[in-house]
Amino acid sequence: MSCEIKFHSSIGELIKLKRILFPNQDAGDDDGESWSDDAWTWKTDFDDASEKNEDKNSNDWIQSCLISTSHQFGVIVIAHQDKYAVLSSKWEKKNDKEVRKYYVTYPISNTSDGVGEKITSVLCVPIKSLQKSSQGIPDWICVILGFHTGFVRMYTVNGDLLLTEAFHDEPVNHLKFHCSLVNPAKQELTVVYQKTLIIIEGIGLFNSLRVCRSHIAKGRALYGSSELHSQHPPLHYKKLGLQEQNRINDCFVLGTNSPSQFDHLMTASVAGGFQARYNNSPPVATGILSLGSLPYCAWHYAVEGSAAPLLSDVAYALASKVTSKLFSKTSGWLGWGGGATETGASKPKDKQVIEPATPVYPRYGLADSLREALSVSVSPNERLAAITDSLGRVTLIDLFRGVAVRMWKGYRDAQCGWITAWEEVGQLSTSTCLEEEVSIPRTVSFLVIYISKRGIVEVWTPQQGTRVAAFNYSKGAKLINISVDSSADNDQAQCCLLNPDGRLDEVSVPFHCALKGDSSQKARDLHILQQLRTEHDASATSLDLLMDIRHASIVNQGLDFLLECRHLVDPDGFVKCLDSIVSQYGKAEALDAESRLLLSRCRILSRLARLYIHLKAMQSLPPDYDTVVNASHVSLQDVATILRLDGEEISRIFHRCTTPTLHPSTSQSAIEINTFLCAFELSIVHNSEDCVRVKSSLSGDDRQAIGYWIWGTAFSRNIDLLDELSLVLKSSSIAADDLVAMLVDYWLHLSSLALSNILHFHKLFRILCNSAGPENFNNIETPSPWWQNLKELLSKSCNLNQACCAALVVRSVMAEFEKRKINRLNDKNADDTDVNMDDSMNDWEDMSIDFCAWNVLSKQLEDLSFLSRLIHYRPVQLRETQSRSLDFLVEDKYFDNLEFSLASILQKGRGAISELIARWITQNLLEVRTVIGATETKENLDESMTDLSDAELAPEADKLSVGSSEEAVIIQDLFRDLRQHLPHSAQYDVIMLNVAVEYAAMWIRNPKHMKLLQRSLETVLPLHSHLFRHGICRTLWSMSFLPIFQDLAILMDKTGRLPKNFTSRKINLPSPDQAVPFLEITMKLLDTTVSSAMSSEIEPPPFIRYDDIWPTCEGATPMQEVSIRHRLVNIDLVLLHHQLAQTLHLVASLEIKGVHVFSLFDQRVGRFAFFKDLHSYPPLPSQEADPTVVYNRLQFLKQVISKAVEHMETNQSFALDYINQAIKLGYEWSIDVDELRIKYVDLLYLNHMDHLAHEVLVSIGSDEKLVSTLLVAAGRRLKMLLKPSDTSALSPMTTEWLLNGFSSDTDSFVRELETCDSGSTKTLALLVECLRRIPSECNDHFIASELHSLLTAMQRASL
Repeated sequence: MSCEIKFHSSIGELIKLKRILFPNQDAGDDDGESWSDDAWTWKTDFDDASEKNEDKNSNDWIQSCLISTSHQFGVIVIAHQDKYAVLSSKWEKKNDKEVRKYYVTYPISNTSDGVGEKITSVLCVPIKSLQKSSQGIPDWICVILGFHTGFVRMYTVNGDLLLTEAFHDEPVNHLKFHCSLVNPAKQELTVVYQKTLIIIEGIGLFNSLRVCRSHIAKGRALYGSSELHSQHPPLHYKKLGLQEQNRINDCFVLGTNSPSQFDHLMTASVAGGFQARYNNSPPVATGILSLGSLPYCAWHYAVEGSAAPLLSDVAYALASKVTSKLFSKTSGWLGWGGGATETGASKPKDKQVIEPATPVYPRYGLADSLREALSVSVSPNERLAAITDSLGRVTLIDLFRGVAVRMWKGYRDAQCGWITAWEEVGQLSTSTCLEEEVSIPRTVSFLVIYISKRGIVEVWTPQQGTRVAAFNYSKGAKLINISVDSSADNDQAQCCLLNPDGRLDEVSVPFHCALKGDSSQKARDLHILQQLRTEHDASATSLDLLMDIRHASIVNQGLDFLLECRHLVDPDGFVKCLDSIVSQYGKAEALDAESRLLLSRCRILSRLARLYIHLKAMQSLPPDYDTVVNASHVSLQDVATILRLDGEEISRIFHRCTTPTLHPSTSQSAIEINTFLCAFELSIVHNSEDCVRVKSSLSGDDRQAIGYWIWGTAFSRNIDLLDELSLVLKSSSIAADDLVAMLVDYWLHLSSLALSNILHFHKLFRILCNSAGPENFNNIETPSPWWQNLKELLSKSCNLNQACCAALVVRSVMAEFEKRKINRLNDKNADDTDVNMDDSMNDWEDMSIDFCAWNVLSKQLEDLSFLSRLIHYRPVQLRETQSRSLDFLVEDKYFDNLEFSLASILQKGRGAISELIARWITQNLLEVRTVIGATETKENLDESMTDLSDAELAPEADKLSVGSSEEAVIIQDLFRDLRQHLPHSAQYDVIMLNVAVEYAAMWIRNPKHMKLLQRSLETVLPLHSHLFRHGICRTLWSMSFLPIFQDLAILMDKTGRLPKNFTSRKINLPSPDQAVPFLEITMKLLDTTVSSAMSSEIEPPPFIRYDDIWPTCEGATPMQEVSIRHRLVNIDLVLLHHQLAQTLHLVASLEIKGVHVFSLFDQRVGRFAFFKDLHSYPPLPSQEADPTVVYNRLQFLKQVISKAVEHMETNQSFALDYINQAIKLGYEWSIDVDELRIKYVDLLYLNHMDHLAHEVLVSIGSDEKLVSTLLVAAGRRLKMLLKPSDTSALSPMTTEWLLNGFSSDTDSFVRELETCDSGSTKTLALLVECLRRIPSECNDHFIASELHSLLTAMQRASL
């Protein structure tokens, strides 16, 4: 901020104040509430003249008053004659702003009888609180009044008398409160008489005032009266008499001075001469500056502890004091004395006996017999003092050296004050700066001089500085100055002017006004910049301030601030401001580098602002009717003619571009001019014209917004307006390549196309290319950077339809430029504007490298546009149907990964398209047969898969609802179009490979949905190539199966069963329920791996082809190459893992306990081969296994059969399946399968499933073990069937065999036989089977025949 006089506060009750201070004068009825008869009287000229004199005197009323203010202007005390008023400040809200006003708090009534004595001096002293929580803040204000009788009385702001003292019998000239700079705790009150000075210690005075105020508060609380006084502690003060000066008008206590040894010796020598005596230590003295006449200024020094009063003087003073106290006490008892507050006219008092003063003599001074000093104002640092005199001069005195430094003439009746300004220092790092340097900034003091009669306020830098500022102000005001310490707030008011109308204005001076030379002008500009930053927006005032700045660097800062403002109100005004700066700097003959840069910047900003205004005017125009009519009449032939395409190609492109996409609409709100201007930056090139570039740091959204602001309106207006827009764009100096980039970027963000937009885009692009200059298109043999940048921009676009159309437009314009170059080479005088494009366009000689590259790019974008149509199609009903089938829902966040561009496709590698199609299929939970169709599926199936039924090969669309079938047909049509352009990337086997991997990856992310893994395996089976099938099985095994399979096998071997939960296990399966289906899929995968590996040995490797979109491409290896690169598996190792998987599956599904699966394999050889790479050849177990392992296997398989038979009644197919697995596993382990079958037969007979047992008997080859088992089964039944009386016909051997022929533990498995004849019939058939298989010479044959005879006889008897 600059030097200024600003409003601080005002007196709200000015009329009341005047009535209190001037009761004999009419204060005026400004409020119009009083009624006077004078309103009906006519006034003469003499009366008018007298009223003017009265008004003049009334305006100078404040000059006759004594004024003092408290700290921070909280309280103002104004005194006149014997009356005084106390004003307190309050904050009020006016026009949504806080305004400070003063109201009279004492006296309460409008009239006052006064204090009875003439007031000659006023002082407000802040009394600080003694509480620690107050932090030194003043607690209350004490009002000290000095009277012409010599009394000094101290009051509260409410008028309560606290203390009365009479130090001398002369009028009190001044009351001053001084705080030492060396020791802030040392505070002193100075009472200045005509030639006597009283210095009162501040601490003792404050304690006495606190005691008196506390006593008054107690009296008011207890007795309802504040007129009770207490004996306060005695005041400690020094009374000094200033000698050898004729008249003293003002003085200032310099404080305690401790001179150096040299100064002490020099003073003794000057005062006493050569023979002078002196003390060894210099005495401590109190310095006093007295002002008056003869001499003009005198420096008195009162030496501490010297010039003690005589004993007689002390006795006389003590007796006078005792007499005075006794007289006051007696008068109080007899009722003579008054109260604490004096009312009415005081009676003449007896002259008190006054203590004599200690004489103090001046040590040196300034002698001027014709000059009389009137007042002194000391600077805040107490180094300088401004003295006013009777000759209208203001003299600046150096208080330490005692010399006059400077003098100002022509300042009669001047009032002086001081202002301290602090330098605004930013926050510095504590690591680089000391704390003292940070906490104490530089300060400077300014001298303020107010000439009341002339109404002028001047601000000077003291000593050798110039005048900082001068202001015109009201006459008759009063200058009020308050000294502040270094810890005070920089915004605290220090010097104020009290106007006669009650307005209090503050004089404010910033620190930079003290700077000199060239830096002063820069400081002025810095101040204007600071004032500019205080503005809330870029208003007209801000623009005027910017034009007032002179330094180029500061103008740049001001421009930066305006561009950062939230709102730039007037773009036209901003243009005028820029033109003014350009005119100012353009007239200069020689400019430095910074000024030249500013000039270029302002020119560029002016052009950009005019472009913004033109675009805004275009947007405000309503759409033209002709524009709508012309847009509706644009035909495909018109577009084909411009783009030089045939009808079939343009119709296909237009049909594809109108296909709905997922790109959002580009409609945006209008942008502000500052946002528009900040999007560009000045680019300076040596020996070239300055141009404007779009900022490289600009975000994509901001770049899109700027492009929409420039081109959005152009596409919605008449095409004839584009010529006008092109002229404005050319004059804006924006680089042509940036304009083209923004145009193409705007085009690529359009969601759909119209034929008229293609015409607009073609014309705008052609105009911008013409403005770029021929140097960008001259070279035919090397690629042009102009076309390379556009090619890169289109390659990165995800809107393939728009990019394809843009590539065709660019290619057509490029062809025109190619023709121009050829004509220019053939005929130098050929015109560039008229080019016939009908001939020579198909000649190979006329085609440049750029044109060939754009042909390739157009073809690539066209092919990928068909892929974009498929990827952006959402089969909602099909997805819901498959989601219910798989019990899985794909989150929408995965669809964001399907956005692609040409650059991303080329970067990812040759398998990117197939991977993208597979990801789209899996995210929509589709089957490959649904996408490809039934006919193509059957054509691609292998001959080994022909045993599948037609129902299994039918596409999923045939099994869906009508809506889902329609979606399936649409998908098949889109895929058919895609295969016409990208046949190799959309090949059946290639898609199947990638789909299998994607479904497996989806299952890894969602392991509880096991149907996803099943779908992945189902996708592998229909592959045409066995090598592909073998490779994808290897990939799935290492990616999805092996880690979980290994952890599950180790866990089940450790626990001996399938755990009930996996919460504390490191297995990527959510629950044990997922283990059985996982193991089933694992066995199927291993079976598929073995079958495909066996077929791959005789199958030739497939020939892999790629589409033309991949000329040379680096990236990830395609899945078909990964599949054929896998080495053939070790079939024996795969079978070993299959045996382990089958074992785990039997244990998990049948809930068998106590089985350690690794104990079923060879400990030294077999276990070492587990979980190795399937193509490796580790040592495998031989056919002859360890007997312990054989026994464990046999017992395990018997457990499997026993568990399976338990499920025979509830689920026979389930039990038979597991029994067959056990038998098959027994063959693989080289176990005697007859034992397993005999065990199975025994369990069947035990559970009365004789029909199943008879079917198994045929497959058993060993009759010896079988006969004993059958005979035991028959014996168990007869034991339950025969009665004790029936066994009497049997031989002893047979009877003993029935009782002890088989173990008793088997009896617990025997169920109670049916009472019907079916039980004996089945037993008879069982005995017949035994007799048929037992040799006749065997004892068992005798037992069986005897039992058969008995049972036959029993049946006959029953009949």
